[in-house]
Amino acid sequence: MKKILVLGASSFAGSSFFQFLYEKFNYNLLGTYNSKKNLNKLFSDKNILNKLVKLDLNIQNSKLLKIVNKFKPEFIFDFASVCMVNESWKFRKYYNDVNYLSKIKLTNFLKNSAYLKKYIYISTPEIFGSSNKIDEDSTNFKPSTPYALSKLKAEKLFLKLYKKYSFPIIICRFS
Repeated sequence: MKKILVLGASSFAGSSFFQFLYEKFNYNLLGTYNSKKNLNKLFSDKNILNKLVKLDLNIQNSKLLKIVNKFKPEFIFDFASVCMVNESWKFRKYYNDVNYLSKIKLTNFLKNSAYLKKYIYISTPEIFGSSNKIDEDSTNFKPSTPYALSKLKAEKLFLKLYKKYSFPIIICRFS
């Protein structure tokens, strides 16, 4: 049975994805969240709540690493980030800590793991800045907010890990 960890399982896209996996496949699922949302309203099947762990990826990073070490996921889907674009100006350090530094800590732990097959990172088209045309193959990044910059830094980290350690990364940008 495949073991899948979904970081940010209460986010808009993460919760839909987590519920889809739960309903359609017989996977061993675990999700993390750091939301004040009413999870009873978010998920239709209340048994999903038994598969979720509340934690702050940055402040409780050691707890996350213990969970990962015990669960040993084959696949990690990373929807987790702080993503209020305008708010990122007011809380720049927090956005950097959660969206970038927590990824450094996690990937340092995972980079030599034998169990991880794929790490799927959900990024953002915000890294391109304001534009009428986005070319997904472009390297013309112009992040215009601290949020976008923190996500771009994480992407760059993952690409460097791929080149140096063959880190099994897939980067997705929803738009």
